[in-house]
Amino acid sequence: MRYRQVPTGVAVVLLNAEGGMLLGKRVNVLGEGLWGLPGGALESGESLCDCAYRELHEETGIREHIKNSRQIHVVAHNICGQPWVTVYFHFIQQQGFQATPRLMEPNKCDEWRYINADEINTLFAKGELFGGTSTYHAYTLAVMQMQGTYKRE
Repeated sequence: MRYRQVPTGVAVVLLNAEGGMLLGKRVNVLGEGLWGLPGGALESGESLCDCAYRELHEETGIREHIKNSRQIHVVAHNICGQPWVTVYFHFIQQQGFQATPRLMEPNKCDEWRYINADEINTLFAKGELFGGTSTYHAYTLAVMQMQGTYKRE
């Protein structure tokens, strides 16, 4: 039996101390006009975690003060009729530090900002969150990890 290779991507959930999630307003790409997480496609020979760090840095300029990461969510879905797997990571910032994103790819993203829980709920309800339920679920898991109410075994 022959297996088809399925493209794999990563998405990074980065929270500030108040639980706001870093989101970017997408332009000129799939999901234009929606708010999305930093992320992208896995390159040949790259680990999932390395891909997540690379994408975070390429898109936001953030590299330092990230304490560690945790894989929190895996989703198999279709993007434009093509099967994909997306692995969501929760990156932890060092205590007392908030990474400041820069607009590194203005042709793909209009702005980056930390968006609070009420705004995220509104974006989700209006269908303005790229990745929809998968992104929302990853956010809630990251918040639970941050609060210590979710422990992955």
